[in-house]
Amino acid sequence: MQDQPLEYGRASAGRRRRVILSLALAAAVLLAAAGWQAARWLRVQARVRQARIAATKADEAMLAMALDLFAQDAGRYPTTAEGLAALVQPPPGVSKWSGPYLKKVTADPWGAAYTYSEAGGRYRVASAGPDGKPATGDDIVVAGPTPQPAR
Repeated sequence: MQDQPLEYGRASAGRRRRVILSLALAAAVLLAAAGWQAARWLRVQARVRQARIAATKADEAMLAMALDLFAQDAGRYPTTAEGLAALVQPPPGVSKWSGPYLKKVTADPWGAAYTYSEAGGRYRVASAGPDGKPATGDDIVVAGPTPQPAR
């Protein structure tokens, strides 16, 4: 009986098909896992966005309360020039300041400063929101006080 020489590097057609099928199955499993993780990541990001919006609304409600306390004591809201800093340090010329009304004014959850303006006894506190650009549709704003209807 004569020994047949071994041929290295050559696989039978059946074996090649099994290897290709195994690689395709492994790639499909990896793609499915990646898709699942991507969907999960998107859900987490949506929750983070919702949490940041809720935190911004809570911050602005706290700022509104501090502004109302300032107005009770000083008889007016801080001017636009005095800004939210008037809640932490007494502005010049305000004798009935009883603060500090806040320990410090923090940034919004995206790291941007809250904007403040006052006109005609009404104030506006705003966060630029998730996109970081002021005066866009995702801004989060609190304004006050609500004007009383004329009687």
